Amino acid sequence: MVCLLKNLKCFFMIKVKMNVILCCFVFVILIYSCVNKGEYNFNSKEKSLTAAVKTADSIKIVKTVRAYSRLNFYTFKDYSKTYNITNENVKVFVERIFYSPNGQALIAWIGEKMFNANLINNYSKGNKSNRICPAGNDTIYHFKVVIGYKNSENNWVLYPWGNRQVPCCNSVQEGLAELEKYYFHDIKYDYFETVCQENDRKGSIIHERYKYSILDQKFWLENRLWQKDTIGTNGLYPFEVKSYGGGLVDKCFKCADPFILPNIN
Repeated sequence: MVCLLKNLKCFFMIKVKMNVILCCFVFVILIYSCVNKGEYNFNSKEKSLTAAVKTADSIKIVKTVRAYSRLNFYTFKDYSKTYNITNENVKVFVERIFYSPNGQALIAWIGEKMFNANLINNYSKGNKSNRICPAGNDTIYHFKVVIGYKNSENNWVLYPWGNRQVPCCNSVQEGLAELEKYYFHDIKYDYFETVCQENDRKGSIIHERYKYSILDQKFWLENRLWQKDTIGTNGLYPFEVKSYGGGLVDKCFKCADPFILPNIN
């Protein structure tokens, strides 16, 4: 009987020790999973190369957007011309980049963070009415979208793009919610202008549905957005064109008004 009790005591001690060891093991695993949450399962060399490529693209995009803003190119504004703010007061950042399957094209969501500055010349007695965003907080965010591709020199050529820009946000999350709603869902029912390249409708200006979310591979592989126009233009993508015929014609043969990108270093 004494021997039996001793054996039971040893058994329970061993079991307790095993449970302690098991708990420690699980704890270590949980800590490791939290620390590494969100990382890709690359080896160290692949991870560093991937990070370098993304960083290089972000730097290129930010520099291009800053240059476009200084030059007041299209939807990119030099706020210092209208408001009591300098270009250095505007923080430009790349929030997200979406790449084509072959990595040769991209769409990027660009954020601008700035204080809600007053107009240089006030037009209202109410101070808030004279600010960049009258209903905005003291710090505001604008979101723009660019689209582009790599040229023969392997450099990104970037254009303003999209039927949805999101100005005057009070937070990054607010802007992202609007961008995600449109570019992940609503864009499928929206359209862009292009020129029919074939058949009896050749040269006709058409409204082409996007059909797919930018997250769908078919958006990049099957959409006319990535088909060069040789009828209305000399081989430009539809997003490289501001308008076809200014809405005054039904057919367009080399009548497109293309974007002329500023010369920047």
